[in-house]
Amino acid sequence: MTWRMRFDAFPNAYNCYSWGEEVLRDGKGTVPPVTEPIWDGGLRSWVYQEMTKGDNWVSGGGIFHHGQGGWHLGNGYYGRVDGDEWVPYYDTRAELLAEAIPAYSFAAGANPMIKFNPPDGLNRNISMMRYRTDEAEWPPDGIHPDHRDWLHSDVRDVGYLHTYKLFDKFVEISGLK
Repeated sequence: MTWRMRFDAFPNAYNCYSWGEEVLRDGKGTVPPVTEPIWDGGLRSWVYQEMTKGDNWVSGGGIFHHGQGGWHLGNGYYGRVDGDEWVPYYDTRAELLAEAIPAYSFAAGANPMIKFNPPDGLNRNISMMRYRTDEAEWPPDGIHPDHRDWLHSDVRDVGYLHTYKLFDKFVEISGLK
């Protein structure tokens, strides 16, 4: 089961990423300690969530999701028997991918995607770090005063004075100007 070709219906999609992204920052090959996302401003939260997906109800999405995901051995892998009927835990392939199967790749929001930069076409990867104002003027991350990276919600949290170049890019690629 894969996400491969799931986005082919959107041939004009763009990947906006930031190598300074803290929430989606690439993992180091091991499950980060649970304290890292909590005490370090959300650092590698996505990696923790993906690497522990399906292990328990907390990492599986909370009490309204299927925490077992088939990885934690129990009553069944992807469903249960109710009387004479097989009842799947997941209604759709997308739900199974989102809630049960951990990612094997890094997050798109922190990395360029090869598919979005074909050798014979337009590069649809947008490095948000290129569209910020002068690094010295960019707000620090709130935890490390010397870090001035484009973080997870900066497109919303940082004032237009510092993000206008990215919004101008959005206008350009959408043909609104």
